[in-house]
Amino acid sequence: AESASGNIVGGASVGADGTYKIDRLLPGEYRVHFHGGDNSSGQWFAGAVDIEDATIVVVAEGMTTTKINGAVVQGGEIEGTVTVPPWVSLARSTIHVNVYDLAENIVVSMKVDTNGKYRTQRLRPGSYKVEFAPYNDQSLAPQWFEGKSDFHSATRVEVKSAETTSGIDARLVNRGEVTGKVTLPEGTSGGNIRVHLLDLDGLSAGSTWV
Repeated sequence: AESASGNIVGGASVGADGTYKIDRLLPGEYRVHFHGGDNSSGQWFAGAVDIEDATIVVVAEGMTTTKINGAVVQGGEIEGTVTVPPWVSLARSTIHVNVYDLAENIVVSMKVDTNGKYRTQRLRPGSYKVEFAPYNDQSLAPQWFEGKSDFHSATRVEVKSAETTSGIDARLVNRGEVTGKVTLPEGTSGGNIRVHLLDLDGLSAGSTWV
């Protein structure tokens, strides 16, 4: 149990029949979280994924608040392999796999191993989007699953309870460049002109001053 100010004020283990009791609580408002083992996905009362959406539980003086029930489901996993150009060493380059929910909140971030492989754990069943992001090698371009350039165009990845969603792979490539020359009116300074690069969705992909 967590107080309205965010402090954990009590907890209890669940019995063999699924019942629990948290006692010695001061009168007030609380949020209750149900959580299981390492490969399970918990929830807040009543059925909320995030604390902000949890239903407030009111405890009155000398009274027992009942029917504060919840469920713990077995989580799912996402696994895959990230490949890079042969001249890039995964032993020296840090590649992160970032998993987002559909509200654009990051729920898991992890590094691939030296073979480019990764596997998440304890994901709540549902839809996610996966980003592959080089953190210390600026020569590599980040991407989303299935080669997409941003969150909104990224393909959804579905996670089911007690199952592994495999084949969520990526092939990272080197960044490219666009160069050119802007012809200026006589007497015009190039420092006041900026060149913008947009993708086909109209989103900015980069810019530079002339």
